[in-house]
Amino acid sequence: MKRYIPSILISIFSVTLFAMPTDSVFIHLPDNILPTLGAKQRFEMAEYFKAGKADSTQNLFGKNAVITLYDTLNCHIRLVTSATGTTEIKRFYTADNSEIYGVINTVNTPVKTSSVCFYNANWRKLKYKIILPESGKWIDEEKCKTEKADYDQMKNIVRIAYYSLRFDADNQLIIENNTLSTLSEEDRKKVEKVWNEKSIKQDVFNLIREK
Repeated sequence: MKRYIPSILISIFSVTLFAMPTDSVFIHLPDNILPTLGAKQRFEMAEYFKAGKADSTQNLFGKNAVITLYDTLNCHIRLVTSATGTTEIKRFYTADNSEIYGVINTVNTPVKTSSVCFYNANWRKLKYKIILPESGKWIDEEKCKTEKADYDQMKNIVRIAYYSLRFDADNQLIIENNTLSTLSEEDRKKVEKVWNEKSIKQDVFNLIREK
């Protein structure tokens, strides 16, 4: 049986004297985390951003890549890695002040979809997974009553979910549901009337389970 990880509670105000500087984290990321950008490209991107320049850098395949967020205080980085992909890295601290890195990879086509993994300070992948809310959470039950729509039927139509994810400054995971765009025209017209165009925000460590 999967269970909550009891010892991991996020501490927003945790500070450790031994935390690796953000520049070092970014430049020395393992190749499997950012396979399209070498250390040289990462260094250039960080320097451009800190200098207030919006310059892009060519990745290893000759495509443009650019940093959109580089928060050195919280070790939070978001970058466009290609024309169709983004990567986000954020450092968290556990209750015992151990470092954990969350990495979100997002593909923008054909449907915007994200995956998230967690690593320890040595970049060993942790056996965690995120339990995301069901897609039916975006169906508004009150709207179903108003529109005389079958609530359970609407939830069944969107049972296959396509989520995009991002971390915010408060160590929350922002979950967006992109399932509506994948439906047939007929189903989309039904669901649009009872659909909540909203993001769901949840504490990262309240969503984690052991595999």
